[in-house]
Amino acid sequence: MACILLIIVAILAGSGCTATINWTGRWEGNRHLKTPSGGNPSIAYTLGSVQLDIDANGHFTMQEAGIPKTGDIRIDQKRAYLHVKTFMGKPISALGPNAQQMNPEIELIREKDGSILLTDPAGFDQSPIRLVKTAKPDEDLSRKR
Repeated sequence: MACILLIIVAILAGSGCTATINWTGRWEGNRHLKTPSGGNPSIAYTLGSVQLDIDANGHFTMQEAGIPKTGDIRIDQKRAYLHVKTFMGKPISALGPNAQQMNPEIELIREKDGSILLTDPAGFDQSPIRLVKTAKPDEDLSRKR
């Protein structure tokens, strides 16, 4: 019996079977922007805030610097890519002929600690931001907003 178990383990290891990464749920982070002299710390916090909800159907909703974006997610091993379809509630296609080129895919990289690094080349701040999962996909995400 032990020999059969070892053979199965060897076959699975050799076939490249790996654990599937679960991207669904709510992810949040903040850039912790410095509040300018005389500025409002709440505004700086909102501008630095990123909230990303990914559902099991391959769609996402994101708030970055207070700006809503929605679209589809494409997964490629330890990376995922967000394809923005709406910006501030309007379809990208309705924002002009160059709007799609000005909104390249947003890249997500899964880190060993379970967090993700989000890089938005067209975002408010283009440097990567670390997001941590704050809600599981089966929780009611609308109540956490």
